Amino acid sequence: MASRLIVHDQKVMQTGQRLEAVGTLLIGENYRSFVFEKYPFFEETGRIVGTVFHLKPFERLSMGYFLEKPFYGEATFTPPTDIFTKREWDVLFLLFRGSLRNQMSEFLGISEISVRNIISRLFLRTGAPSKDALLELGVNKGWHLYVPPRFASIGYDILFKDNI
Repeated sequence: MASRLIVHDQKVMQTGQRLEAVGTLLIGENYRSFVFEKYPFFEETGRIVGTVFHLKPFERLSMGYFLEKPFYGEATFTPPTDIFTKREWDVLFLLFRGSLRNQMSEFLGISEISVRNIISRLFLRTGAPSKDALLELGVNKGWHLYVPPRFASIGYDILFKDNI
């Protein structure tokens, strides 16, 4: 990640323009995402001698970043309830993303039967009679805003890469 920070600084100094990046860091036991705004730092003669940056929490993010389906809200990396296991949260997250059982199976490295069983347990735990009812309940309770740690990666990406 340090090398990406250096590349970001160098690009700001080369272009003389403000560039943004998004980074996700593990701070303690929690994942936090930030927007890094970097600006060129000019000396009195107008020569760029460094960068200045502003770091701000990146609370409103698109889940499409993870699974290509736009989704907006205040994401959290802390489970909003403890009624589900980690694996159940993974499957619920993928259900919110519109994934099919075979896609979940492949992504999670488990059988489709296991995925089906986990979905059945989600119905039992919540009392939801159907997938649509489960997802509606989840939206009402804010479960759709939870991002399991396996779906958040520590990293740093400069935005607008096509301009670089």
